[in-house]
Amino acid sequence: MIMYSITDTIKKIVGKDPYYLIGIDQDTGGDPTLILHEVAHGLWFSDQDFKKQMTNAINNMDSNVKDKMLDRIKEFGYAENVYMDELQAHMSTGLSIKMNRIKNIKSAMVPFYKIFMKYKSKINPKPIPIDWSTDLDK
Repeated sequence: MIMYSITDTIKKIVGKDPYYLIGIDQDTGGDPTLILHEVAHGLWFSDQDFKKQMTNAINNMDSNVKDKMLDRIKEFGYAENVYMDELQAHMSTGLSIKMNRIKNIKSAMVPFYKIFMKYKSKINPKPIPIDWSTDLDK
């Protein structure tokens, strides 16, 4: 019911515009920067200009770095349809330990980081009151 209320509230605000709901659990002592990785996924889904720029960055990557990154993403068990999204999210916001060991990875991350930071700077989160009633109440 909580999720229905949250998504109903979002739909009232954005209408038919695309949106991407993200969330992380900080109670477990996880990495607080994980939210940035999730923001990158949200931008990939909801902003076509961001996705186009990130796709261009992927296409311009050193092929050895790209292949090794894709190998790591496959090892994590992701479905093939999200490989490019996962690639851009890791390249722009941070790497796993295994990814950090890839030769030339840090320099390959620079264009992704620059694109992400340009879009991240435009995000202005603000609290919104949630309408806790849902159409399921009817």
